[in-house]
Amino acid sequence: MLMAACDTNRTRQQLISLPIMRLIDTETLKIRSFTGEIPQYAILSHTWGNDEDEVELRDMADADQAARKKGFAKIAETCRIARSRDNLRYAWVDTCCIDKTSSAELSEAINSMFQWYEEAAICYALLSDLCPAGPHQTNIGALSKSRWFTRGWTLQELIAPRNIEFFDQEWISQGTKKSLCKLLSEITKIDTGILDKTVALDSVPVGRRMSWASARETTRMEDVAYCLLGIFGVNMPLLYGERTKAFFRLQEEVIRLTNDLTLFAWQSHGPEGFQSIMAPSPAEFSSCSQLRSTSILPADFSVTNAGIQFPGIIRMGSHHWPWSGRCMADNSFYVLPIRCTFDNDYRIDEPSMRFKRDGVSDCEFQESNNIAQPDRGKYTRVLCIQLQYFGYNRFVRSSSGIYLLDDLHLYSMDFKERVYVAARISDPLLLEIGRSTARAIQFYLPPSVQCIGAHPKSHWCILTKTFFTHGPARFLARATFREIDDRYTFTIVCGMLHNLPDVSGSQYWLAIYSEQDKEADKYYHRDKKSVVPRNGPYSLQFPGSSMLIEVSGKEGIVEQGCVSSGGFLITVTVKDTEVPVPVSSIPLVSSLSVKVRSKLRYLSMK
Repeated sequence: MLMAACDTNRTRQQLISLPIMRLIDTETLKIRSFTGEIPQYAILSHTWGNDEDEVELRDMADADQAARKKGFAKIAETCRIARSRDNLRYAWVDTCCIDKTSSAELSEAINSMFQWYEEAAICYALLSDLCPAGPHQTNIGALSKSRWFTRGWTLQELIAPRNIEFFDQEWISQGTKKSLCKLLSEITKIDTGILDKTVALDSVPVGRRMSWASARETTRMEDVAYCLLGIFGVNMPLLYGERTKAFFRLQEEVIRLTNDLTLFAWQSHGPEGFQSIMAPSPAEFSSCSQLRSTSILPADFSVTNAGIQFPGIIRMGSHHWPWSGRCMADNSFYVLPIRCTFDNDYRIDEPSMRFKRDGVSDCEFQESNNIAQPDRGKYTRVLCIQLQYFGYNRFVRSSSGIYLLDDLHLYSMDFKERVYVAARISDPLLLEIGRSTARAIQFYLPPSVQCIGAHPKSHWCILTKTFFTHGPARFLARATFREIDDRYTFTIVCGMLHNLPDVSGSQYWLAIYSEQDKEADKYYHRDKKSVVPRNGPYSLQFPGSSMLIEVSGKEGIVEQGCVSSGGFLITVTVKDTEVPVPVSSIPLVSSLSVKVRSKLRYLSMK
C-alpha cells in the first residue's frame, strides 16, 4: 500500500510500497500482474457508463465474453493506439485492472491511483459525449460541455499525468494537455502552473485545491472524498457505507499533514445556524478558487476528541472596541482569522458577507492592552470565520459565511489556554450547546462601565458579558467592573440556587459590593458550599462622589448568537445624584454592615 511521508516543507516526495499492478498486454489483451519495477504503460481516463456495460477483471479471462460488452471497445482502442502509435506494450484501464470484489485490493488501488496516473507514459482522455465536428476535425468549442469535466475521479486524472491527449467519441484527437492548457484552466479553474507541472501541487492552498472539486460529482457519496486522496497526498482506508463521514475523515487527515488554515475558508449558501468548522462537502469551497495565503508562519492546530484545537488565536472583530461594554447588537463577534484572502481582482459576491470599515477617522482609538494608533491606509484584509462561545474554552462555528475584515478590527481576546472548535455538528453537541446557554446570566452595561475580571473564567463570555451556568442546581459567579470616568471599581456577585429562602419563586440572586467590601469574597472561600446566598444590596454610592450605581435583575431571554433561551438579565445603571455623598453620611447602602462602613470611613481619611 502506498504510504505518504511529507516533510516540513510539504514536498511530494514519497516512500512507496506498491501493491500489485495489473496491466493489459496491448498485443494479446491479456492481463498481466506486476510488482516492484513497472514497465512503461498508457493509461485511460474516461467516464463510466452503466455497470453492466463495463468490462470487469473476471470478464477479461474470456475474450469473447468481454467483447460482448459495450465498454470493451474503449479498452481495445486504448491498446491499439498505445501499441501502434506510441509503441507501448502495456495499458491500464480502471474497469478491468482492479479486482473490485476484494475490498483490500480496491483500497490499495484507490490510494495508489494518483501515482499510477502520474507515472504513466501517456494518458488518453476519452470524452465519450463529445461529438466530432466533422471528418478529422476538432470540436474544441464543445469541449467544456463534456461530462468528463464534471466527474470527481477525472480531477486527479487531469492533474496527475504529465502527458494527456484528448479524444472525442470517435477517437479523433482534440489536442493535448499542453496545447489546451489555457482552455483547460478556464474550464476547471485550475492554475496553468499545476496543469503544466511548473508549480508544485502542495504549494497551492488547501481551500483552493478543494474548490477544483466543488462542481464535480461522484456516483457514490464516499467517492467525493476518496477521489481527492492524491490531490492532498493523503492515504486512508476506504469504508463504503460511511457516507458524508468520508469527507470529514479526509479533512482530518489533511489537518494531520498540513498547517494550512484555508481548509476552513469554505462557505455555504444553505440555512444559517451552527456549522462544523469542517466542510460537509467540496461544494462548499466553490468561492475559494482565488484564495491565497497571507502568512508563511506555521499555524499550530490539531484534531482532538473535543474538536479542532487552536493555540488561543481567537480574536474579536467589531465596529466598536471591546472595552465599550456593548453586546452582540454592535456587530461584535468572535472570529477565527484563517490567514488568507482573495486575489486582488476577486470580490465576495454577497455584500452581507463583507464587514468593512468605511474609514479610519470615524473610530475612536484608546490606549488599552498595547493597542497602538493605527497607520491609516496600511492594513490588510483577512478572511475570518465567525464563532460562538459556549463555555470551557469551546466554540462552534456560528455562521456558514466567511468574513473579510480589516485587521484594525481584530482584537486579541488573550485566551491563554488552548481553545476548541467543534469539528462536526451532532445531536449531542447541539444538546450540550443548548444546555450551556440555558439559564445563562447576562449583563447589560452602560458605555462607561467595563468588565475587568470574572470568575469562574471558564464560564464567562467577555464578548456578550454572559456567565454560562450549564444548568446546574447551584451556581455562583462574580464579575468585577470599573466605571472608567471616575475609576471606581465594584463587584457584582450573582448566581442560581433553587428554593432561595428570601426570594419566593425565583432561582436567581445578585448583589453589588464595593472593591473594599470583602462580603463578596465569602462566596469563594473553601467552604463556599455552606454559604447561603442572599439578594441585595442593589445599589452602591461611593463617598465623596455623586455617582450612584444600581443593579437590577429579571428573568428573560438571553441572546447568544444563534441561540435564545431563558435566563437572568442583570442591568447596571449609573446615575448622577448631583449631590456628592459626604463620608460622614455613610452608610453607602442601607444594608452594609457596620464593619464595612468603618473600613470605608478609615480608607477615606487616609
